[in-house]
Amino acid sequence: MGLQQMESTRVKTIVQLFCDTAQHVPADKASWKPDSKTKSAKEILEHIAAANGGFAMIIQGQSSGLKLNKADRRNISLQTKDLKEAIQAVKTSGDKLSQAIGGLNDAQLREKRTMPWGEEWEMPRLLVTASTHLSYHWGQLAYLQTMWGDLEDHM
Repeated sequence: MGLQQMESTRVKTIVQLFCDTAQHVPADKASWKPDSKTKSAKEILEHIAAANGGFAMIIQGQSSGLKLNKADRRNISLQTKDLKEAIQAVKTSGDKLSQAIGGLNDAQLREKRTMPWGEEWEMPRLLVTASTHLSYHWGQLAYLQTMWGDLEDHM
């Protein structure tokens, strides 16, 4: 199994774990956040949906119009009306990301991509960062649940 197949499968798996965990967010907690500087469960999902789409575009070499200050990358977001729509947006964007990664051939793994803030990244770094980004935010969602007293494992 090559890197692109491994990372494509990893993205699918983490997206499923993410969405399974998000299904257990109570409606009254979807917009709750512990501090004004943090993200709510819904905001985390919206960020992931936007980031997945951005990663997919960059991987496919379709990001020439994406310009972003490096410090602002944490604020990218796809607006949704409710938690259910945010979960669906993560599923849809996760599918796009997984397909973008899985569709790469071996020669493309030697290519580089320019990130929206101007840095040039090698393809393996980009693929691993995309899946790691998902894991990072899945952990945030799981931690939020413990903060409102949900100590069950929803994996």
